[in-house]
Amino acid sequence: MNALQEQVRKAVQILKKGGIIAFPTDTVYGLGAD
Repeated sequence: MNALQEQVRKAVQILKKGGIIAFPTDTVYGLGAD
C-alpha cells in the first residue's frame, strides 16, 4: 500500500467513527465530516 492509499484509509476510518478530517486544497484547508 502506498502512502496516499494509507492516508485515505486512515481518513475513512476517522470519518466512520464520527470524526472530522482536515485536508489541503489549492488555497485553504477544508474540513470533512459525516
